[in-house]
Amino acid sequence: MEEKTYYTAKEVLQKLGITHSALRNKVNTGQIRSIIPPGKRQAVYLKEDVDRLRHADEGEYYTAKEAQEVLGMTYSALRNQVEAKTIRSFIPKGKRQAVYVKEDVDQLARELKIFMATKKRNPTTFMKATTREEVFETTKLSDAIFGGHIDVDRQMRWLQKNPDLIYIAKNEGKVVGYAIILPLSHEKIEKLLREEELVVDAEPEEIGDFKKGEIVHLYMGAIGVIPGVTIAEKRAYGAKLVSGLIKAIIDLGRRGVIIKTITARSTKPDGIRLLRGLGFTELLSTTEKKNFMIDIEKSGIKEIMQYKQALRESGVFSFPEELNDLPEILPREETEATP
Repeated sequence: MEEKTYYTAKEVLQKLGITHSALRNKVNTGQIRSIIPPGKRQAVYLKEDVDRLRHADEGEYYTAKEAQEVLGMTYSALRNQVEAKTIRSFIPKGKRQAVYVKEDVDQLARELKIFMATKKRNPTTFMKATTREEVFETTKLSDAIFGGHIDVDRQMRWLQKNPDLIYIAKNEGKVVGYAIILPLSHEKIEKLLREEELVVDAEPEEIGDFKKGEIVHLYMGAIGVIPGVTIAEKRAYGAKLVSGLIKAIIDLGRRGVIIKTITARSTKPDGIRLLRGLGFTELLSTTEKKNFMIDIEKSGIKEIMQYKQALRESGVFSFPEELNDLPEILPREETEATP
């Protein structure tokens, strides 16, 4: 007889002694996985998840403190792993505090240990994409992550207009992540947010320059990491991209480039979580994608404050009470007279 691999909702309620509402909550938080079998209408629930909750004992899970010690991370980082569904957590019957599945914690700890050992031997580097080969590698990543064809020739023309647009993370000589930031007009960005136009179709003449004393609006055209790697690798490559982008933005401040807004959008859970974690404010959206923006003048995000300090030290500009009172481009004689 074939071993049963799932339970019905009625069976789960009986075995765990919970309500329908509690069952939905456990599904939504990833504690119990559910599927709808072909030809059926009702969801069923994976037996291994239900049995794990039912028979949990001291040897099958860690407390938050124990999990933090095993992984060497903060409680906040631990909860991020739960939200990313890398680690499953649950609240045992009769308890108030969540515990963390030992199998998941130990597996992540092994991955982190292996990755950190590899990272010491082969560190990941962050740099601008400058060659056609590097741009081609980013387009392959884009196709793998987001789908759709990217015009390499068009992106090379972008770089001819402004060489500071496309960034890559490399490990052992291989492109493992990329990011694109584009200085565009406010009107162009509004059209992108409404999906009246696509960023991949942007013409080189629509892309601005990074010139001392001029105001720009930045649009994050894309950010992605190579698929098919471990969670530890994915997060490390992503962290390298983010830290590199932050440094690039601070460097624009040192060059006297006045950034007014940074806008981004995403449908991917990882992308949405990243943007929220960075401090972006969510905007209303008329499409399935979520829109986000940072108003540089008003932002108190640590990294944005570093950018503003760098801009102040450039001698070009200190933010006034109302940035909207400034023209989009400062008078040429004023910028040229600036030391």
